[in-house]
Amino acid sequence: MKYLAILLMSLLLSNISFADCAVSSKIALDFLNEYTKYSADVFGNETAGETEHWIVGNARLTPNFKKKYKKMVEDARKSDPELGLDFDPITDAQDFPAQGFEILDCDDRTNFVTLTGKNSDKFRVVVKVIRHNQFWLVDGAGAINIPDKLRIH
Repeated sequence: MKYLAILLMSLLLSNISFADCAVSSKIALDFLNEYTKYSADVFGNETAGETEHWIVGNARLTPNFKKKYKKMVEDARKSDPELGLDFDPITDAQDFPAQGFEILDCDDRTNFVTLTGKNSDKFRVVVKVIRHNQFWLVDGAGAINIPDKLRIH
């Protein structure tokens, strides 16, 4: 009986850090589609605002993601005050598919979700989803907190 209880506990605990791909994929997809819509609205002058404020206020993102995004933007501004970043760190490109994204692949062991552009399957973004304070949140995307070997662009 003692061994059965230990086995049951180890099985339960082993699944705590892994999201079901349906969950992590939806989180990743919703975040990236909301982000690209917001970005398109800003660039199309339909929304006044700065992406950094949108990132900081986004409840789908971990504090780590927000910190790394902010540092990347600040470092780029220090390096080149006029231009700053010459690419979007989340899509890891200069632009993105206007129609949004769809799910291409998900690894339920690492919680890395690969998204591809609708009608643009060569445009791909990897998104990292983790468990943070009992919620599944985005902890990386594109150039932010994604290992180089997984980055698509």
